[in-house]
Amino acid sequence: MRILAKIKTAARVLKHDGFSQVAVLLWRNISRLFLRGCCAVSSRLRRALRRVLPQKDFKHAARLRILYVTTRTEAEFGQTVRYRIFNLREALRGVADTRFEILQNGIWHDRELLAWADIIVLIRVEWSPVVKQLIDTAAELAVPTVFDIDDIVFLRQYADQFSSIMNYNDEWRTYAKNSFGLYEDAFLHTFCASASTPFIAERMQEAGKSAFVIHNGLNRRQLAIAARAGRASSRGGPAPVRRIGYLSGTPTHDHDFRQALPAITRILREYPDVRLSVVGYLSDGLLPPELCGQVETAHFMKWSRLLRVSARNTINIAPLDIGNPFCHAKSELKYYEAAIVGVPTVASRTDTFERCIENGENGMLASNDEEWYAALKLLLDDREAYDRIRGNAYEQVSRHYFPAAISGEAITAYSAILELYGADSYRQQKRAGGR
Repeated sequence: MRILAKIKTAARVLKHDGFSQVAVLLWRNISRLFLRGCCAVSSRLRRALRRVLPQKDFKHAARLRILYVTTRTEAEFGQTVRYRIFNLREALRGVADTRFEILQNGIWHDRELLAWADIIVLIRVEWSPVVKQLIDTAAELAVPTVFDIDDIVFLRQYADQFSSIMNYNDEWRTYAKNSFGLYEDAFLHTFCASASTPFIAERMQEAGKSAFVIHNGLNRRQLAIAARAGRASSRGGPAPVRRIGYLSGTPTHDHDFRQALPAITRILREYPDVRLSVVGYLSDGLLPPELCGQVETAHFMKWSRLLRVSARNTINIAPLDIGNPFCHAKSELKYYEAAIVGVPTVASRTDTFERCIENGENGMLASNDEEWYAALKLLLDDREAYDRIRGNAYEQVSRHYFPAAISGEAITAYSAILELYGADSYRQQKRAGGR
């Protein structure tokens, strides 16, 4: 049936968009199958090697052992995994032993692997029989399980609001409510939780769960790319135009962009040398037709290239709907990824941005049309303030979002979880027994 459905989809695309789009769909499906096969093979290979190679864990007995688990869907398509697993594992290298597994590869019945871990972190995982078995087995082995997420889609109370924001029909509303419920069930059955922002952690605590904040952060490749992009930008001399950059991650961001739209429109009219540079998704027709010549657009792109493109901007904007709890839950990545390439940010006054940006010092905050206009105008007109703000932003980001800072925050959180669980003494006994 799935093959038949794919054939029907290909026929429909061929009719409306031509053979080139069919080729694109085919390539995407082949890529997904290849990635899925690689994940399955690598997971089984790692587990096989553990059984035949000498164990070196006792050499680093003081290190925490952290097992990160997510679903195949998240590993293949989600952005969460990059920040919540890959960047974090890299940051923890040398100070903790970490492993990463795909849930569907059968780890729920791998008692050896589960017993190896001091902590099992379930990244954006929905409740299911296999998740229940994994959590139950971990409990038998006295290993605490942690539910980790970077959004508030794990609370049923927000499902209807999410559907309204997304303009879902009844069928999709039912699906969203069910998905929220499955995330919430997984959240409720784990020992405790961790989150990317204090706003999410507070919602977790309100739901009766102990919660810890481990912020999203940067990886070393991002820092290297940013350094090269910054050097290239400084060699290029003054740009013939100045760019206000808007990095739109999903097609749902039109409403967020409208928070800054009146100010952007006014700025473009007053400054002929200023361009709005949009990367990602933004509907046509939001700006007046006479300003379309001052708009540059680019398709959604890989994160490594995005940093190089961002370095060309003069100002980065992060408009969000401050009446939307999902926006308050978003992390500050748009701020710190711009800061490392020397670009200051104007952001909406969400809970997250108000915690990391001191207005006028390491960025600008805005909550209405006049504040957006004043912030943009200040950064365009006052070179001294511009240089001070972007310099302070880089310094603040280097203290709080570089790998060393994130690893320290993670170790502190995981150590507190172990202490709360009362598993630290058991952990030492388990290692002394040769497990």
